[in-house]
Amino acid sequence: PPILSQRPRLVQSICLVVSLCLVAACGSGGYDSPTRHNVLLITVDSLRADHLGGLGYDKAETPHLDALAARGTLFTRAVTPVPESAPALASIFTGQYPASHGVRTSQDRALATHAVTLAETLTGAGYRTGAVAAALDLHPKYGFNQGFDSYVAAFAEAPRPSQLTEAGHPAGKVADLALEFMQTDRSK
Repeated sequence: PPILSQRPRLVQSICLVVSLCLVAACGSGGYDSPTRHNVLLITVDSLRADHLGGLGYDKAETPHLDALAARGTLFTRAVTPVPESAPALASIFTGQYPASHGVRTSQDRALATHAVTLAETLTGAGYRTGAVAAALDLHPKYGFNQGFDSYVAAFAEAPRPSQLTEAGHPAGKVADLALEFMQTDRSK
């Protein structure tokens, strides 16, 4: 059955996913291991998992995501503690529930400064961290840039038709900005 078509009975913490990402990022030898792995976290708002080729949809038009999934670690069971973008992203970034990280709704979306983010944890482990944020919910004014070495708020200069004034760039532009960051200091 498609992953997102069933409503979960229990809300599980995204902390497990973040912990697994950290374990995978650090390799089997811990933080000092010479075989550290790169970590790439892609979040896409409102993307249906049952329409991704990597998850079996034969009419998918997601070749790049499918290729990443084939070469990396694909988590097939993930749930959110809240079905709103800003609080869900805050939970992904912190491994905490909304009551702890402070982002309870998309209207109340300022990340608490005391919340430790995945970017801060990875930076502390010697990683160079960067983000390209194209969703208004990730605007730096809400604190989602906390802990990143580089944080590009990729909002469009001019709105596309029927978009908000600060609407995000098309995916191709966001990918170009992310690739530009990834080409710098590849050792970290």
